[in-house]
Amino acid sequence: LLHTATLQRRWDRLRLLADRGAALDARTPSGTTPAMLAATLGEWAQVAWLVERGADPTIPQLSGGTVAYRLEQALARSLPEAARRDAERLKALLVARGVRFPAERPSEVRARLGLGQPSAATSPVGGAGAPPGRVGPPA
Repeated sequence: LLHTATLQRRWDRLRLLADRGAALDARTPSGTTPAMLAATLGEWAQVAWLVERGADPTIPQLSGGTVAYRLEQALARSLPEAARRDAERLKALLVARGVRFPAERPSEVRARLGLGQPSAATSPVGGAGAPPGRVGPPA
């Protein structure tokens, strides 16, 4: 349910679910957490909100993507002022929590974790073919 609320940008629902104890690090079959999904959507304030409540921003997708890598890529582009401010605030939060920049590229994460090459099954929001027990169904 957290993934659905994030994908639909229903922040009121996301907050309600989190307040009621939903697993903040629940993963889709592709290994995507709600924080990673919010990062993919460029919703930096929501990523920060999740991290401040205990979500682990270092969990990679099976494709090797991470919150830090998405953030770094976004900060390298031209962003609207509010989005840049949210992104910079998130980066400061991540650094304070020990996340290193520059971020590892997805290929480096895959190599470090022995994940191999990404497939069509490891899209950002799901897909079949993830190893059983490796990641859970959408929350």
